Amino acid sequence: MSAPEWEMLDDIPSNSPIWKQWQKLVNDENWTSDCSATTGLTPTLSTTRSVWAVDKKDSSYIGCVVWNEYDSIALIGFYLLAPAYRKMGIGSKLWKRAIERIPKDYTIALRSVPAMIPRYSSQTTPVKGPTLHYCTVKASEAVELCNKFLPADFESGYSTTKLEDLSHEEWEEFLKFDRKITGKDRREWLAAYRSHEHKFAIVVFSKNDHSIVCYASTVMTSHLHQHRYKIAPIYAIDDSLGLCSLRTLANWIGSQYSGATIYCHLMEGTRGFEFLKPKLEQIANFTISGTTLFSKPYNNPLDLSKVYLPNNSSGHYDI
Repeated sequence: MSAPEWEMLDDIPSNSPIWKQWQKLVNDENWTSDCSATTGLTPTLSTTRSVWAVDKKDSSYIGCVVWNEYDSIALIGFYLLAPAYRKMGIGSKLWKRAIERIPKDYTIALRSVPAMIPRYSSQTTPVKGPTLHYCTVKASEAVELCNKFLPADFESGYSTTKLEDLSHEEWEEFLKFDRKITGKDRREWLAAYRSHEHKFAIVVFSKNDHSIVCYASTVMTSHLHQHRYKIAPIYAIDDSLGLCSLRTLANWIGSQYSGATIYCHLMEGTRGFEFLKPKLEQIANFTISGTTLFSKPYNNPLDLSKVYLPNNSSGHYDI
């Protein structure tokens, strides 16, 4: 098959039907890191940049590079061509255009599957960062595992509020909590995520002083009919809260669909990788999801000791 007549577009509007074609293709690829929040909200974020190849005849999707620019980072979340147009040289032209547009003083970051690391390392991103590992579990398995390590009355000292139900004052305190852990002002992303339909997100307060001690969320990923949920994130001040919030999320997922699959992505260097991974390995096998690559050394402000599972998506990058 020869390449069609195509044109290159920069930064298409958020209401363009091309985004819907892109979203379907991402879901078809079964990239479980790229949840419905990422594909649903990325088109609307002020930080989103994109380059597209579309068919001149009918403006249908051929390929794209999509990235987000913030905090002097350009995180390339998607480099994706429709299967029929791969290996035609279109992707390299899109990539070249994207790299030309990224500010020269920014750190470029992307996540690569193991097979593609040599290619990306030899070009734009030679600096190797942490590797992401994932496993899949059922809701009942996760709940049973957490119960093994938590006292029956552990939750009595805490209260839980859904993200969308926070008062104005609690919302502002939550943003401070998130900023303290991530080292980033993620207000725009979190405000959009707060109203996202396919998520369940909780904020945990200490009953002693009403301080925030944990933020945890799960969101649907891949096609909705597949009933897949990604835990993203769990930020907590201690191990027991990390486990307790995982149990809460798993219980909720089980109430939505008993046969749902839960994806747990753990990043090297985080407390979750050290503490949760050995426990999850009792019931599941881990697989490497990808390795973060950078264009130059990057000092991540994230407080790794409070991260049990990261957000781990381009629109809301934490690690």
